[in-house]
Amino acid sequence: MSASHLFLAAAVTGYIAIGIRFEERDLRRTFGAAYDDYATRVPALLPWHLRGRPAE
Repeated sequence: MSASHLFLAAAVTGYIAIGIRFEERDLRRTFGAAYDDYATRVPALLPWHLRGRPAE
């Protein structure tokens, strides 16, 4: 990987990380408690991570 590709990868990763924060803030502001409940049940980035999954 060249230095320019490394820089681009780091910049895009940073852009997405910042965008996630803004998106979460806007969703919480728009949907309030309903989104808070949803966010506790559904993982944000890794769909196979099952935190807070109810017992079957």
